[in-house]
Amino acid sequence: MLAQTRIALITCTDAWEIDDDAPLLVQALADQQILAEPAIWDSPEIDWSSYTAAVLRSPWDYTERPSEFLAALEQIQLSTKVLNPLAVLRWNIDKHYLADLAKAGLPVVPTEFLSDLTSFEEQVFPIEGRFVVKPTISSGSRNTAQYGQSDRAEARAHLEQLLEAGYQVMVQPYIDSVEDVGETGMVFFLDEFSHGFRKGALLTEGIAPVAGLYAPEAITPRVPSPAQLELAHRALQITRERCGTDSLLYARVDVLEGSDGQPQLLELELTEPSYFLRTDAASPARAAAAYARALA
Repeated sequence: MLAQTRIALITCTDAWEIDDDAPLLVQALADQQILAEPAIWDSPEIDWSSYTAAVLRSPWDYTERPSEFLAALEQIQLSTKVLNPLAVLRWNIDKHYLADLAKAGLPVVPTEFLSDLTSFEEQVFPIEGRFVVKPTISSGSRNTAQYGQSDRAEARAHLEQLLEAGYQVMVQPYIDSVEDVGETGMVFFLDEFSHGFRKGALLTEGIAPVAGLYAPEAITPRVPSPAQLELAHRALQITRERCGTDSLLYARVDVLEGSDGQPQLLELELTEPSYFLRTDAASPARAAAAYARALA
C-alpha cells in the first residue's frame, strides 16, 4: 500500500478526545502505512476529496440532527468513499431495523415502536417487570432510562417528552440477565469475528436519562458462545443481503441472554460503534488490516 494513503475518521466536536479506540486505531493504521486523521462531520473547512476514504468513528452527536447528518454523508460520498456504505448507515441509524431483523426470523429483544402521542396506549408498557424507554435514534444510552411498574407515570412523561421533541420512541422489557450475565458484544471487521466483551448493566431504575455523549460503561473481555456467534453471523448476513453490500468494514453485535437461556439480539451497531479495542491486545492490528484490505 502506498505510504500516502490518507483516510478521515469521522467524528464530532468534543468526541475525539474521549474516544478510547482512537489512539490505538490510529497507531495500528500507521503501522499499515495509513495516515488516519479526525474529521468533524459538519465542518465546512474539510476537503473530503483529499482522503482515500471517510470511515465513521465517533460522530456521536448525530442523534440530535440525524437528517442533517445523513445529508452531510451524502455530500461526503460525492468526494470520497464512505464506510460503512451509506445504504447500510441509512438503515442502521434508526433502531426500527430491529423490526426488520425480527421479521427475518432473528430472535430480537421484544420491541414496541411509537411515532407520535396519538399512537400511545398504556399497554405499550409491559404489564409486569421493568422496562426501558429510549429514542429509536440514539447512541451511548443517551435519553434512555429504565422504569419499574411503580414508575409508569415517569415513563409516560419521558416518552411524551421524547415524542414532543420530534423523536420516535421504542419500549423494551428490561432483560434481567443484564444484571449478572451482562451483555455480550461481538466485534467484526470485514465480517470476520475479531473479539468479544462483556458489558455491565448501564441503567438504574428511576435514574434520569443520560444527556451527555454517552454513558460510562463497565467493559471486560469475554469469549462469546457458539450460539451467540451464530446469531451474530446471521444478523450480518441478513444485513448484507438487505442493504446490497458484499461486506461491512466494521460491525458490533450486542446480545442478551433471554429467559430461555438463548441469546436475543439487543443491537446491531453498524454506524459508529465503539470497538473496545483495549479488551484484546491483538484487535487494533486486526482492525487496521481490515481497513487496509477495504482500501486496496
